[in-house]
Order: sequence, then structure tokens, then C-alpha cells
Amino acid sequence: MTDRRITGSVYFRTIIVLTISTIFVFSVLCFVYYQRMSSSLITEKTELLKSTTQNAAAGLEKLLADNDVTASDRATLNKVYLDAISASNKVSVWIVESDGRISYYSDIPNEAASQLIIQGSTFSMTSTHMIGLTDRKVGGIVTGTQNGLFNDPQKTWITASYPLSSNGEFLIIHQSMDMQAQIYKSMSDGLAVPVFISFAIALILFTLMTRSLIRDRKSVV
Repeated sequence: MTDRRITGSVYFRTIIVLTISTIFVFSVLCFVYYQRMSSSLITEKTELLKSTTQNAAAGLEKLLADNDVTASDRATLNKVYLDAISASNKVSVWIVESDGRISYYSDIPNEAASQLIIQGSTFSMTSTHMIGLTDRKVGGIVTGTQNGLFNDPQKTWITASYPLSSNGEFLIIHQSMDMQAQIYKSMSDGLAVPVFISFAIALILFTLMTRSLIRDRKSVV
């Protein structure tokens, strides 16, 4: 009876240790996958937003160049075209002057509104906000909280800019990503079943191996 209890105790402890070890290994693998997926996703979204901004700037300038328009008509064309860009890509679109004043915006995200300079109905970016965006002739791209414009723990913001040929203006586009939700969805869609199957197989193999070890021990005793 005593030998049976000892055997059962050893078997139980071994299963517990192996289970914890398996969970730890899979947790580490999931963490590594999360980090790599996060970096890959940001890179992909950054390149896409950069391309969207450049194409939108080129399209806007072509639209205005093809039409001999007044200042009022120019503003109307700007609004119609950029509102369409904003709606179709689910982004926030701004035109920013060289001094930081926002002359057009499809919307001002709440996460950025509190950081901007507000004078009456006019919003302006600070010199810090413009770092990496309007301080370069070729525009630029900023992610997260790099320039202090966005500080949202729930989402990751990406901002891309591209110069317009007239008056030193820049077209700036902001896009937010719920990084955790997208990665978790990717993990659940692509990893949930393989991980579950691998985990089950590992436990079965560990169980068989443990039983074999205990059986060998019994035969020796």
C-alpha cells in the first residue's frame, strides 16, 4: 500500500512538473511570437500609410493643377478630395502650414486634441509635434508617442507626412491600430488549434514517458 502511495505521489508530481514546464515553454513561444508579430505589423502598416500619404498628396496636387480654380474653389476641392481619402482609408487627414497651423482637418482625434495649441477655432501643432514630420523636406513618419502628439495606452498611432509644393504645406495622415486586438486575433486564428494540439500531444507523451519510468522503477524494486 505504501509503495502504491509513493508511486502515485511520484507520478502525480512528475505530471504536475511536466505540465508546468510545457505551459512555460508555450508561454515563452507565444510571447516571442507576439513581439515579432507586433514589429511586423507596425512595419507593414507604416509602409502602407507612407504610400497612402504620398499618393494622396500627388493626387491632390494633380487635381488642383488640372483646374484653374479660385482660392475658394481650392478649399472646396481640398475638402471633398481629402474627406474622401479620410473616409475610404479610415484615417485622419490634415494639411499643416510651415508654422504648424492646421489649415484643414477631416477630424481631430481626441487623443491629439488636448496636445494641440488652440486659438479660437484654429488648431496648431507645436514644434515638438512637427519633429520627424514637417522639419524634413521629404516628409517623414512617426509611430507611437515619439513626438508627443499621441499618448494613448489602448492604441498605437502612426503618422505620415508628405510635402505639398505650394507654400510649404504638408499633408499629414494619422491612423490608429488596436495592436493587441489585431495580434490576438491573428494568434487565435492561426495558432490556437496548432498550440492546443501540440500541448495535448506533449502531455500524452509526458504521461507515457512517466508511466514507463515508474514501471521500470517498480520492476527494479
